[in-house]
Amino acid sequence: MKHISAVVCALISGIAAAQTATFESLGFIPEEAEYPYRYTEAVALSADGAAASVKVCACAQLPGVWTRAGGLSYFSGPYWATPMGISDDGGVIGLLGVFGNAYGADYFYWERGYGVRQTELVSVFGVSGNGRYLLGALWYGDACYAALSYGPGYFDRQTGERVAIGGAHTIQGGYTNECDQTRDAPNMGGICRVSTPDGSLMFGDTFVYDRLADRVDPLPGWPGGTVVACSDDGAKLCGNGAGGALLYENGVARLIPGFTVRDMSADGSVLVGHAAGCDGAAIWTQRLGVVGMRDVLAALGVEAVLDWRLYSVAGISADGLTLAGDGIHLTSRGDMNEHESWIATIPGLPDGVPPLCAADFNHDGGVDGADVSDFFSAWERAEKSAEMECDGGIDAGDVAAFFVRWQNGC
Repeated sequence: MKHISAVVCALISGIAAAQTATFESLGFIPEEAEYPYRYTEAVALSADGAAASVKVCACAQLPGVWTRAGGLSYFSGPYWATPMGISDDGGVIGLLGVFGNAYGADYFYWERGYGVRQTELVSVFGVSGNGRYLLGALWYGDACYAALSYGPGYFDRQTGERVAIGGAHTIQGGYTNECDQTRDAPNMGGICRVSTPDGSLMFGDTFVYDRLADRVDPLPGWPGGTVVACSDDGAKLCGNGAGGALLYENGVARLIPGFTVRDMSADGSVLVGHAAGCDGAAIWTQRLGVVGMRDVLAALGVEAVLDWRLYSVAGISADGLTLAGDGIHLTSRGDMNEHESWIATIPGLPDGVPPLCAADFNHDGGVDGADVSDFFSAWERAEKSAEMECDGGIDAGDVAAFFVRWQNGC
């Protein structure tokens, strides 16, 4: 009987632990490293929530990776590169760089166990979930880049093919720097940005490409804007256009005003990104609307988040329960310009979280004189919570920025 009770208690403890929200920093590069920058900016999160691609230096855009098992590390090359997409298991990260090549652009990806590798795709903007396809743009013109044009395409890491989307042609082998060849541009302009996990459907800002059928179709009803992510079945797209984020399904685009989307869950039910303000990290669902990440975590009892300003949510896991982004740790940072990335796990989205409102300074669910009083109290004490312009300082500009938001209300 005691044994059974112990087992039951252990199960209950395990369930309780699984239902507890967590929040932690991704940390910084160690001071003894060659590039000990105290800066991290999360860019993307793997579908399993176990790895994130990051920038570890604002000045040089030094790319790196964070994993639950190994913590934070940076890539030995290339420098001046930005992570662009991550595979579902975190084993492949696309890199968009601007150094080393005579034409001003490099094309790389990072692979776990191998490091940084070069690809035949000129501009990498995304990675398929299975890590096989690098998505982006192919440059066309003579090999000296005398007459430039570009079109969407992808690089197949398994076959080594670089494929132009739009029925123009398939190029195998390397792209030489010699001025000896002219290539025709494909009939579809733009960039291939995102795909379903297996790479069977690929999307750009104006089109969907069925890779298996080798067919390109327009996106009917898409009002224009930048495609950011798609659901695993390819039935939903999200992106950003004039006035806010866009959620696209069945040929209809829904505008989410004042919200910038950066990623979506596997089923497309949860969008993440940011709204206005230095605490703008936000989540959108049909049920809740746009709510603040900080408010969600606070409602789940995560006290540590009260010492942070959460700028943005950069990525979300497939199940919607792990999120990563960047901000500043108010109690620990020394330099006001430091970014510090974070990762959080939640058991779900709680009810009763008020809509995100930059004017609600004290987070009590309303906009009134108490917000003005609390803001000035924080501003007079030069508390970092009074930073409204997000420029790294507390001055008269923050007062003006606060009153613009307060007068606009929610």
